[in-house]
Amino acid sequence: MRILVLSFAIVLAALASSVHAFSYLPENFNYQVSDYEAAANAGEPEALYRVGYALIYGSNGAAKDTKSGIKLLEKSAKQGFKPAKSELAYYYTFYSDKPNVKKIRRLAEEAGGTNDGQVAYVLYYLTVNGIGSEADPELAAKYLMNSAFCKFPTGMVEFAKCLDYDGPYMGMEIEYDPFAAVNWLRKAADYGVTDAFIELYYKFTAGVKIGVNRPLAHRYLREGARLGDRECQYTLGVNLMEGIEGFEKDTVEGRKYLEMASAQGDELAADYLRGIDGDGSRYEDDRMIGSLPEVDSDLFTEIRIVDESNEAPVVNQPDVFPEFPGGISALMGFLCQEIRYPDRCVNEKIQGKVVARFVVKSDGTIGTIEILRSVDSDLDLEAARVIGLLPKFTPGTVDGKPVDVWYILPISFKLP
Repeated sequence: MRILVLSFAIVLAALASSVHAFSYLPENFNYQVSDYEAAANAGEPEALYRVGYALIYGSNGAAKDTKSGIKLLEKSAKQGFKPAKSELAYYYTFYSDKPNVKKIRRLAEEAGGTNDGQVAYVLYYLTVNGIGSEADPELAAKYLMNSAFCKFPTGMVEFAKCLDYDGPYMGMEIEYDPFAAVNWLRKAADYGVTDAFIELYYKFTAGVKIGVNRPLAHRYLREGARLGDRECQYTLGVNLMEGIEGFEKDTVEGRKYLEMASAQGDELAADYLRGIDGDGSRYEDDRMIGSLPEVDSDLFTEIRIVDESNEAPVVNQPDVFPEFPGGISALMGFLCQEIRYPDRCVNEKIQGKVVARFVVKSDGTIGTIEILRSVDSDLDLEAARVIGLLPKFTPGTVDGKPVDVWYILPISFKLP
C-alpha cells in the first residue's frame, strides 16, 4: 500500500499543534547547565532533566558523565516529567547495546506516546527495524510522519529523506516527492536543525529533480558550518581549499573550517590537515560530490534540472515546434491549475516572471529543465516543479522525424 503523505498531513499537523507541549527544537536547548544546577539540587523535575541531558551528551557547558546524567533523568521521570521519560526512551533505544524494548515502550507510553515527536521517532525506529516485534513498514511510516509533524528534528530530516527516495524506503512506501522533501529540510533548517543544512547543500548541488541552485547550496553550507555542523564545516573547508563546486579558492578560510571540523572529531578533516601539513597522509574523500559540468547557456542563472538520458543533440530551430495537447491556451490553463504560489512569497509579496526552458524529447516527454531568468528561489522551484508535471507534447520534427527540442516558457507569478 502506497501511503499518500497529504492524507495524513492535516490530521497530524492539528494533532501536533494542539497536543505537543514540549519542544525538542534546538532553540529550547540553548542554555548553560549552571543555570539549572541549583534547581536540580533542590529536586525540581525540569532542572533535573536539563542537567541530566547535558551530562549524558557532554553539552551545554557540562563535562560528559553519562551515568550521573541517567540518574538525574530517572529522578525527573519518577516525578512524572514526560520529557525525561522521552529522553530515557530515546537513550535506551540508540545508545544501549541491548535495548530493553519492554522498558522503552513503557517509557514511551508514559511520555505521551506519539503525541511526543521524540517518542514517535523511537517507535518508528523500533517498528521499521523489527526490534522487539515483526517489522511493520506501514505503521512505521505513520510514526515517522507524526515525529516530523511534531517538529522533532531528527524526524523531520528522516522524513525528508524518505520523501526523496524513489521507491520503498526501509520498506515504507511513502509517495516520492522531492519538492516536499526540500520543504521539510528547509523547515528543519529554519528551526536551526544542523543536519538539514548538509542535506540541502547536497540537494541543490546535485539538482536531481529539483534543479541545481549553487547560490542556495552555498548559503546552506555556510549557515550549517556557522551553526557548528562538522560535516558542513569539513565540506566547506575542502571546497574552499580546492576551489571547487563554484567556490573561489581561499586556503586561509578553508583551513579555518577544516580546523573547526577537526576539533569536533571529524577524522576526514584531520586527515586533510595532516596532508597539507606535510606528514605524508593521503587525502581521500568519498563524501564529496564530483564537480558538476559547466552550463553552456550564458542566460543560465541558478536552477538546472538535468535529465541524463538526454544523449541526442537538442535542436533550437526545428522545422515544426513541439505542441502542448490543446495548444497554448491549454498550456496556460494547465499552469494556472497546477501552480501553487509559495507561502513565503505571498507573505513577502514577491512576484515576477520566471523564464524557463526545457527539452521536449522526441517521444514528447519532458527532459532537462533550466531556469533562464530567476526571480526568487521558491518561485524558481515552483516553476521547475510544474514544468516537470507537464504531460506529453506532440514532439517537434526535423525532416519529418521527431527530435529533442528546446522549448522556452515564461511563467508569471502575480499576486492579486
